[in-house]
Amino acid sequence: MQLLVWLSIFLLLPLGTFAQFSAYGGITASTVSKEYLVGDIQPQMGYHFGLGFQVSDSSIAPFYPGIRLEAVRNGYIQEIESVQHVIRLSYFGIAPYLNYTPLERWSTSLGVFIGGIIQARYRQGAQNIGVTENYRESDIRLQGEIEWQVYEPVNIYLNYAHGLRDLVKYADIDESGNFTGTIRDVKIRAISLGLRVNMAPFLSKL
Repeated sequence: MQLLVWLSIFLLLPLGTFAQFSAYGGITASTVSKEYLVGDIQPQMGYHFGLGFQVSDSSIAPFYPGIRLEAVRNGYIQEIESVQHVIRLSYFGIAPYLNYTPLERWSTSLGVFIGGIIQARYRQGAQNIGVTENYRESDIRLQGEIEWQVYEPVNIYLNYAHGLRDLVKYADIDESGNFTGTIRDVKIRAISLGLRVNMAPFLSKL
C-alpha cells in the first residue's frame, strides 16, 4: 500500500505542483451486484472520509491530476427467509484521479480506488457474529464524481463507485460433498454524498 502511494505521487509530480490540499467526508449508500448470492439484497448505509491533493498549475489544463487517501465503510444487507445478514466492510486506500473543470464552480473527475480491507464484520439477525474472513483483502473500483463549489472554500460532491473485483471467493460443493470449482461473486456499487473543504486558506494563516 505504501508503494502505491509513493508511486502515484511520483507519477503526478511532473504534471504540475501540488497546491490544493483538501479534507472531505460524507455518507455512503452501497449495495452489490451478484450472480450466485441468494436472498434479497438491500443497501447498507456507511461513511467515508479522507485527504486530497490536487495540482493547480497543470501542464494539461483544464485537466488537473490528483490523489486521495481515503477510508471507507460500506457493505450490504442480505435477507434470507426474513432474516437479515448484515455485512460491513471497512477499507483504506488511495484514489488517483483526473479532474476536469468545464465551468467556474463545477468540476468532474474520473479515477480508480485501490483499497485494502481493514475489517469485515458480519451480523445475523440480532446475533453479532463478529469478524469474518470470507472476503478478499483488496478491492479495485472505478469512480466518477461531480462537484459544485457552494462557496470558497467549501464544495459539495456526489460520487459513484463501481467495483471491478469480486470480493467473495469460496468453494462450490455439490450434493455429494465433492469440490466442483471456485465461485467468485459480489461486486460493490456505492453512491456517496459529502463535503470537501480546501485547506489552503487555513494553512496559509499558520
